[in-house]
Amino acid sequence: MFNKKRFFLSFSLLAVIISLTALPLISGASIEDSKQNIYVGSEEVIEGNFIKAGEVIDFDGQAQKDVIIAGGSINITGPVKGDVLVAGGTVRIKGDVTGNIRVVGGTVEVNSKVGKNVSLFGGTVVIGEDAEVGWDVLSFAGNIEIRGKVGGDVRGGGGAVLLANEIGGNVDLKIDAEEGHLVLYHQADIKGDLTYTASTKAEIKEGAKIGGETIYKESILPVIPIKQDFGISSFIGKIMALFALLIIGLIIILLAPKTSKSIGKRMVDKPWDSLGWGVVYLIITPVILFLVAITVIGIPLSLIALAVYLISLYLTKIFIGIVLGQKLLEWAGKKKEVSLVWTMILGVVVFSILTGLPFLGGIIAFLGICWALGAMVEIKKQTCKRIER
Repeated sequence: MFNKKRFFLSFSLLAVIISLTALPLISGASIEDSKQNIYVGSEEVIEGNFIKAGEVIDFDGQAQKDVIIAGGSINITGPVKGDVLVAGGTVRIKGDVTGNIRVVGGTVEVNSKVGKNVSLFGGTVVIGEDAEVGWDVLSFAGNIEIRGKVGGDVRGGGGAVLLANEIGGNVDLKIDAEEGHLVLYHQADIKGDLTYTASTKAEIKEGAKIGGETIYKESILPVIPIKQDFGISSFIGKIMALFALLIIGLIIILLAPKTSKSIGKRMVDKPWDSLGWGVVYLIITPVILFLVAITVIGIPLSLIALAVYLISLYLTKIFIGIVLGQKLLEWAGKKKEVSLVWTMILGVVVFSILTGLPFLGGIIAFLGICWALGAMVEIKKQTCKRIER
């Protein structure tokens, strides 16, 4: 039986594990600017962007710009004047945020005032009673509880969804067809329309208000459960796959910014050289692994090398995103230097859209992967040479 809560929790933890495992394979260097535990006191004022990765991160300071964090357990209790972008196992945000909040995690709790939008993805998502969101809420999770006030729309989907406060706009939700349910508590006050897709009608308690229309779309369980799992979750799956890539890219940039820049620079400075070598590595590596695997003693080695090869192919999208994002900003006339993180996010999203195009998408994906793969291997070789010296 498909369990969305378990899926999202596993997804979050897997993304962190893959990125931390893959990092030494591409960098060949020690982790940069990373500590296990990071604490920022209430007296500290962070003038620039706060970008950190660690096991436990407690931010009680005052951020004048963006807060970008990846870690196992994350607590943000201080005010943030910019945006908050977080990937972690357990994430709690109690400090007021002037901009947007975007979080992917196992358990996510927001209990603060947010000036703009809130986007939350995880196993369990809770917007607490003290929370007040200025604009919209987007959330996909196993369990969703919205007990705080929302100024705009609420969109997303999950298993158990609970609404228990004022929502200034419309509500549009997709509820898990097999075991999910939607509950409106008596505090719920939806100013706009309520539109939801579920196998059963919502439980609307006495006192709950809906200002607009209530539109119920019944989802029918298919005969074969596995079709339901992949069919209903296909859209969510695509979104989560993109966010998984963004999380891994975020962590790699946080832990190895110099290596990330070096690979991007190599792709730009020597595009044809990188593309050519990338084609060679892409084709010849499986052949070599097959020949090694023929011998019994070579099977373990070939399996390890295959894992490295597949991880490298996956990571190419991140470095394509960095270069593509930089070029897009240059073409847009952006003269001021933009954070590598935001550059990567822009490029990865655009590259994902391009690779989804019919026919051309496959060609773009092949050329992009070869281009980045060639640069990655060459930078790896240069790093190994420096270590030997």
